[in-house]
Amino acid sequence: MAVVNVAAGATRNVTQDTNFADGIKLNGTLGFPSTLNVNGADVVTGNLANAGVLGANFVNISNGGSLTTNGLVGLSALSTTTYNLNGGSLNFGPQVDVGLLSATTINMGTGANSLNFGSLDVGVLSSLRINGFSQDDSINVEGATAAVYDARSGFIQFSNAAGLPVGVVNVGTGLPADKIVYTNGQMVYTCFATGTRLRTPGRPVAVEDLKVGDEVMTLRQGRTRVKWVGKRTVDPAKVRDTKKAFPIRITKGALGQNLPHRDLVVSPDHCLFFEDRLFTAALLVNGTSIVQEQPTGPFTYYHVEFEQHDVVFAEGVAAESYLDTGNRASLYGGGVVTFRSEAPKKWDDTCFPMTFGGPVLAKLRATIAERAVALGVAEAEAQMALAS
Repeated sequence: MAVVNVAAGATRNVTQDTNFADGIKLNGTLGFPSTLNVNGADVVTGNLANAGVLGANFVNISNGGSLTTNGLVGLSALSTTTYNLNGGSLNFGPQVDVGLLSATTINMGTGANSLNFGSLDVGVLSSLRINGFSQDDSINVEGATAAVYDARSGFIQFSNAAGLPVGVVNVGTGLPADKIVYTNGQMVYTCFATGTRLRTPGRPVAVEDLKVGDEVMTLRQGRTRVKWVGKRTVDPAKVRDTKKAFPIRITKGALGQNLPHRDLVVSPDHCLFFEDRLFTAALLVNGTSIVQEQPTGPFTYYHVEFEQHDVVFAEGVAAESYLDTGNRASLYGGGVVTFRSEAPKKWDDTCFPMTFGGPVLAKLRATIAERAVALGVAEAEAQMALAS
């Protein structure tokens, strides 16, 4: 783990190009005053300490970057620290004494920003001020199952399944209450797994490396800029309906010659494109060349959205982009409040019609069956060649 100390009056920049052997992790001190810039990197802090005063420090998180704080030691004067998010994520783990954050300021600027709490101190945290809460921003409180925004006081109060308050944050008065949407974490798994490469005007790019504004090649619009990228890590132990959640693996060549180029892993409800129609991956499982996996550890899904729903090319296979039908907030996890300025789309807004049966699906399944036989023959020949 890299030990990073930011001296008084100094500025430390952490980007995707920062090279730490075991990942980007900070475990050191912040002097007073100092500035930490997290630009496009995922940073995890272990025991982030100071000499007793952190009063006027600034932490800037941007361009899809994230800062996860799992431990705060000796931050007796954390109250005036300012966090500026511009397309970033700020995460406070359950080990953090959030009571220390009582007067912290969090500014949500441009882009989709997320603020996540492992726990909240309802009696102390009420003076934490969040400025700029707006379109596609989200606030997540672990353990919350409901939330209510009071436009007169400016507070969002989170409560658990028993109806007891578990946290309250101040987002300011006068926000349109009908635009602040709560979800209890129920989600629709329609997304790509980590490592899936999408076709771009240049080289293929893994979904986890895409950022807002990047160009991706789509079927209908050609070069198209990414509007939003979301992700959700799933713990198999907490999944109720595994058929709707667990990944589906489409082996190399299962859909045609060199299609996909290499194994493609998607969620069950993610749609593939075939003869001007969309079919969910779950409809194509055959138990041989296309199978549903049974993961034992956490896995992550990614969602790529454009201004219009479209078809992208994932490992060479035509597949849909993300369509926001009102479930965007749930992609941030349980107990999430988001600010929505756009009306959610409907399933009628898909770029091509969704199909759940009929002759076109039968034709696609027949093609997959033929390919499975061909793949089996090719694999057997390869094994015989190795044996000889």
